[in-house]
Amino acid sequence: MGRIMQFLEDFGMLELVGYAAKEIAKLEEDVGTQAEVINERGDVHKLLNRAAERAGGDVL
Repeated sequence: MGRIMQFLEDFGMLELVGYAAKEIAKLEEDVGTQAEVINERGDVHKLLNRAAERAGGDVL
């Protein structure tokens, strides 16, 4: 197991991330959307830039 996965497991983050993903899926189903959801932690400005690059966007 990689160091990151071990860290997440040690601190119960896998359960938290899994729970969040399930809740987001329920909300999407309730409102009828299928948007890409990014569930990451870190510096918000860096995460937003990374998400925009992955989506091929130039404006957020």
